[in-house]
Amino acid sequence: MKKKDEPRYRHWIDRFESLRQCSARRSAAMLCRSVRLPYSTLRRCRTRRRAACPIRRKPGPAKSGALPVAEFRSRVAHLVHCPKLTRGSGLLVQDFRDALSRRRIQAFLASLRRRFNRRLRNAKLHVTWHLPNLAWAIDAMLLRTSAADPGVVVVLARDLASHFHFEPLVLPAESALDNLRWLRLLIARHGPPLFLKRDNGAPFNADIINDLLAERCILPINSPVRRPSYNGAIEHGVGSCKRAIFDALDPTQPVPEIHRLMPLLRSVIHLHNARPRRSLRGLSPARAYFDYQNASWSRTRRHEIFRWISARAESTLQTKWETSDHHSRAKAWRSAVVAWLRCQALITVSRKPQLSPIFANQKRS
Repeated sequence: MKKKDEPRYRHWIDRFESLRQCSARRSAAMLCRSVRLPYSTLRRCRTRRRAACPIRRKPGPAKSGALPVAEFRSRVAHLVHCPKLTRGSGLLVQDFRDALSRRRIQAFLASLRRRFNRRLRNAKLHVTWHLPNLAWAIDAMLLRTSAADPGVVVVLARDLASHFHFEPLVLPAESALDNLRWLRLLIARHGPPLFLKRDNGAPFNADIINDLLAERCILPINSPVRRPSYNGAIEHGVGSCKRAIFDALDPTQPVPEIHRLMPLLRSVIHLHNARPRRSLRGLSPARAYFDYQNASWSRTRRHEIFRWISARAESTLQTKWETSDHHSRAKAWRSAVVAWLRCQALITVSRKPQLSPIFANQKRS
């Protein structure tokens, strides 16, 4: 009997007792059929009730040992809570099996994980971009069905305001030169963005990529080390795209060749761009990107923005007395970029995701 069924059984027993008083000539088995209660269950529950025992007995052997509360709390405090599991819970269950059941310990750890995940969600900041073509994000993923399959590399680019995914790039192995040609094609077709978010991988941070960004006056924003959530929009797009592709592929067969994989990848990207989004107030990413006025910045204005952000980053380094290593300068650059974007009301930073206001107020072009 489950714990949640105990009030229901109490109600059935009380109903049986009331029917027994009203219909004394009927047998207990007949009354059980009217109440929809098994007769054996009735006898067991009535016996426990007369003995002043709980109706529900906990499953498993009875616990004979006393619980050392201080030691148990100390052991729980040193556990590592992950989003879906707690490391070290098996040893904890084994050490306290004489005092607590496995179910109770697992339920207690599950409640701690829920509290831990809630604190993590509340601590994260969500950024809402207000203008299409203001910032792009790029990332790569490896498609491989088995260990023996070499797989292919798929590079994706996404507009952060409209969630629109551009034409993907599929390569047998990631290279900076192929990324350069692909970025040149995207910039020539859609125009250069003001910012480009990328990770710290070598193909995205090569000298030829930096030269292209300097030539088109595109300001790079590198993610912090081991912080993929900083570029969470493209990470989410990569994950959803990979799941859709794996659902269509045979896991026992290697990944198809590039010319056979491209139609499937284009269809997945098209479905993503054509699906209405609640965060875009019912618009699809394609309509949000093409039906609204995209941001455009002159070269002079881009140089002014670069000088403002550089001065703000240097001031941050001098004010906080930070060391001048690569990571501190990158952190100061990111904080200066966020400061400029918030001063221009181009982003909204909040604890919870918000709807894009630009798509509700801006008129169609």
